[in-house]
Amino acid sequence: HSNDFNGRYIIEYSYDNLDDPIRIIETTHSATVTCLEFDADRGLYITGDEDGDVLITKQDDGQFTASYSEPGKAVESCDFSSDGSYGWSSVNSIKLRTAEHSFLQILTLDGARASKITFSEDGSKLHLLTDIESASIQTYSTDDWRVVDVVSIGHRVSDFSLRPDESEFAVTTYSAYVALYSAGWSVVEGDSPSK
Repeated sequence: HSNDFNGRYIIEYSYDNLDDPIRIIETTHSATVTCLEFDADRGLYITGDEDGDVLITKQDDGQFTASYSEPGKAVESCDFSSDGSYGWSSVNSIKLRTAEHSFLQILTLDGARASKITFSEDGSKLHLLTDIESASIQTYSTDDWRVVDVVSIGHRVSDFSLRPDESEFAVTTYSAYVALYSAGWSVVEGDSPSK
């Protein structure tokens, strides 16, 4: 089987056979796809691209259930919430939609950008990796969309990951290191970090 695909596709493989795709879904993306997330509960993909197009695609038949376009506003990140709502970031705003594809909210970052968005496991919070004050993680309540927490990192960050219970997070550092942060760690006098 040839893997020379001409176009933009979502290609699914089984762990048992990584040579032959089990499903190939052609998309209408005309530019490089910059984000992809999967909602396993609903069998949906969200994809975004450099041209500002966002697609919601059904896994089983490849049909599009929604599409959005903001030409010239590259999509940087996208995610699904546990309730099926979803969002994506581009330029200096985050667009949010309900599971039924209705308007939910637009968050504006006043000249900053959110390079990654991720919903909490229970869907009650939206975390944004922003370039405000070098780098920070801003957390919004999904009940009223107000900022409930801001963590200033103090160095450049390209990605982050949260524990499901949100007690720790890891960030990339544009180096060979990954920095880990925790609300519960403590240092005993005389201890030093181990390598």
